[in-house]
Amino acid sequence: MSDKKRLAPLAHTLHGTRPKIWLVWASNYGDDGSLLRAFFTEGAAQDFCDKCLAYDRTRPEPPRDIEDSPENDAEHNRWWKRLQRWQKRHPGGPDAWTHNTFTVQSFRLDPR
Repeated sequence: MSDKKRLAPLAHTLHGTRPKIWLVWASNYGDDGSLLRAFFTEGAAQDFCDKCLAYDRTRPEPPRDIEDSPENDAEHNRWWKRLQRWQKRHPGGPDAWTHNTFTVQSFRLDPR
């Protein structure tokens, strides 16, 4: 398939001759971040970014009591299982949970 045909869905985002896509990044303060996904429209990218941000706010809170006892061990194990399920279900993928910032960035393509 030619580049022209592959880039046809981007026709509505053309500025001059260079199409634009939107990237959703996951990062932590001080790191370069990880690219999660690319989108043809800014709205779709922002929706996905918002979904990641909203999901991040649902992270299970760890138990507060850290005294070593069978009851606390059981509570910690329940929390750990909830956290693992939460991590696997993250909309950004199973590794996105380690990040605390999600952003959208535009990127111009060079169709050559």
